[in-house]
Amino acid sequence: MLSSCESRQQTTYYLWMALPLCHGSLRSASDQYQEHLLMASQNTKPTLLHNIKPFGVYFKIKVLVGRIWTPRAYNSDAFDGLHYLLIDETGDTIEGIIEEDYYQNMTKTMEEGKIYEITKFHNKRYTATTKLVNHEVQLLFNRFTQFIEVDETMSPPPRYGFQLLQYNEFTAQLHKQKVLADLYGCMKTISTEYEVSLDAKNKTVREIVLTNLRREEIKVSLWGDPAQNLDADAIEQMPQPVFVVITSLRVTKFQRINE
Repeated sequence: MLSSCESRQQTTYYLWMALPLCHGSLRSASDQYQEHLLMASQNTKPTLLHNIKPFGVYFKIKVLVGRIWTPRAYNSDAFDGLHYLLIDETGDTIEGIIEEDYYQNMTKTMEEGKIYEITKFHNKRYTATTKLVNHEVQLLFNRFTQFIEVDETMSPPPRYGFQLLQYNEFTAQLHKQKVLADLYGCMKTISTEYEVSLDAKNKTVREIVLTNLRREEIKVSLWGDPAQNLDADAIEQMPQPVFVVITSLRVTKFQRINE
């Protein structure tokens, strides 16, 4: 099993139309539209994530930031923006993205573990073969998006949103996986790093073996940055046993070529 990130690009087009106002000033249709969104969002209840449909117009959502990461684009060393796993009060999840072109100009982003009301966002249909979460939509944020931190003391969203599979469920995911899987278990062994040639490039790989309460074992192969960034020494110094969750796994068969 390996985790991977795919590059997904979208171009946003803005149509500007000059409208005459008093004192001979001009105002764009986009400015009026942004003010309309702001007034509507202030008087609108947040939309639940399961009610969001592709390309629909929604004024506000209230979510907890479960995870933040900056993946690399598929088969590239370039970064692919800032990605969020967002969770609402019902426990439903959705992926939010600040694409790389917009990320460089963002003056405010969100922090993991905090709750936000989000307005002025767009969405698109999920087109990747394998999705991060079981939702048909990805949310798109840009410099117009507003992230307002809220102190939610009454029924806050769940802190985590995992797509956990039992060990015996992974084989059934071969060749038909639609949602990236999350895995929980006790850390048994961590291999040393080794190199694999893939698509004419050398990739760093590190293998982890996890076990569950039924003493079943499963092997996870970390590729690229996750393999290089894993601090095996720090894990070995932790009080044993060490339980971990490994997220965003793609299920496939892989034979270590140097065995």
